[in-house]
Amino acid sequence: LVGSLLGVLAGVGLVRLITWLLNRSDAGLPDAGVSLTPTTIIAPVIVGLVVTVLSAWAPARKAGSIHPVQAMRPQPPTRASLKWRTLAGAAALLSGAVLCVVSVLIDTEALRIPLSLVGAGTLALVLG
Repeated sequence: LVGSLLGVLAGVGLVRLITWLLNRSDAGLPDAGVSLTPTTIIAPVIVGLVVTVLSAWAPARKAGSIHPVQAMRPQPPTRASLKWRTLAGAAALLSGAVLCVVSVLIDTEALRIPLSLVGAGTLALVLG
C-alpha cells in the first residue's frame, strides 16, 4: 500500500518534471497541470494490492503443501531448468522493445494507438 502511494507521488513528480523540462525546451506543451482525483489514487493502490496477492499466491501454496518436518530435512538444492523462462523473458523484452519503437514511428493523428502500443510494450519490458 505504501509503495503504491509512493508510486503515485513519484508519478506526479515525474510528470511535473517532464512538463517543466519540455516547456523549457520550447516544445509547446500545453500546461494542463496534474489532476489528482480519488480514482487516480485508489486505482494504483488496488492494482498494487492485487498484483502483490497474485504474485505471492503460488509460492505460498507451494510452501504450504510441504510438511514442516520435511522442510527441515537436509537435501541438496535442486535447480530446475531455466531455459524456457529465459526464452520467455527474452521474447517479452524483444516484443516490448519492438512495440515501443513502432509506437514512436507511427505517424497518426489518433493518439490512442501509439499510447496503447507504448503501454503494451512497457508491460512486456517489465515482464521480460
